[in-house]
Amino acid sequence: MNHPNNFKDLIGRWPSDAVFSTDIGARHKTVIVWKHRNSIPREYWKATADAAKRRGIKDVNLEVFASLVSV
Repeated sequence: MNHPNNFKDLIGRWPSDAVFSTDIGARHKTVIVWKHRNSIPREYWKATADAAKRRGIKDVNLEVFASLVSV
């Protein structure tokens, strides 16, 4: 898998939005809003990177988040 193109793509690497929200400790409805806005708040970046590592999801790390903000 390649570097995600945007935050929506990054969230889409999880089996579902509900699984993503559980993995990072956010409410499911909140994740749906993030996906619609194509963003993940900075305070959830580390939790997301850690969750990706636990699940074996590649190309999701803090450097990727920084690059997506500048897109």
